[in-house]
Amino acid sequence: MKSHRTCNDINPNNTAEARAKRNAWVERRLVEAAEKDAERYGILLRRFRSGYINLQSVKQRLRIEKFCLINNPVTDLEIIEHLWVSMANGDHSSPTIIRPYTVWTFEYPRVGFGTLEDYDLSADIIFNTLYFFTKQGNLVVDPMAVGGVVGDVCKVMKRKCRMFGVNPFRDDIEEWDMHVQGFPKIGEAADLVFWNPQQQQNDISMIKSTAEGLRDNETKLLAFLISDFFNGHSENNIFFEDYTNIFIRAGWKHAATIQCPLSKSRYSNGQVERARYEQKLLPLARSLVIFENTAALQSQEKEVSA
Repeated sequence: MKSHRTCNDINPNNTAEARAKRNAWVERRLVEAAEKDAERYGILLRRFRSGYINLQSVKQRLRIEKFCLINNPVTDLEIIEHLWVSMANGDHSSPTIIRPYTVWTFEYPRVGFGTLEDYDLSADIIFNTLYFFTKQGNLVVDPMAVGGVVGDVCKVMKRKCRMFGVNPFRDDIEEWDMHVQGFPKIGEAADLVFWNPQQQQNDISMIKSTAEGLRDNETKLLAFLISDFFNGHSENNIFFEDYTNIFIRAGWKHAATIQCPLSKSRYSNGQVERARYEQKLLPLARSLVIFENTAALQSQEKEVSA
């Protein structure tokens, strides 16, 4: 009888023993690096040991960390191109990650930025947001950080960043429960707040108070990532227009809307079949709404002209 060859027979590097050896070697390298620079590599080591990131993610992160030490390239496009974030058919002049459209579709998270907890927030959305709406040296705030993807992209794109979250496992995420404590006290006006409320998107009172507070503390731009909220009863549903009107009433100017659909992979085959049978729609629509604080921007323009 003819025997069947397994993948491990063809590629001995895929065996469990080989993978364990590679992981042990990477961990030793990370330990050595953390002893020399605990601030930069300590977080990476803890994330690797805890299982938040795998070997492929570590390799990508190390490449990103090495890249961040280089002064060149200078412009945002050069940064993206030289980092090899995403290239089209070897065309070095046109990084496909930058989407000059009002629809940004990214099916999967980008390895090396954030953690598995950021599965619904691709780093490519952050790259595009920073590219089109901020400048190098600007302060970006993520008040509801989970895996740290916003901070990771800001580091590469040469933006300052402060992240806040509940029960953070990264040292660069400050502990703060926005649902209970309100918007974090940052002591200065942010150039951009990237706000992904996730499970808290039905807390309308928090969203209203935050919209007013951010306007008063002279936050210049707000990027609000939101999808329609379905509560099972039509009278309790919250739609895109409801969220937008909250900010407009609070004095914000609606500057742009970019469609950032959720990945179809978030639904299992069973969920899809059940929805089809029950004649129900599974939400995939999601919008990144850009709001301008007109008063803050006018004040900034006056200071520059003076």
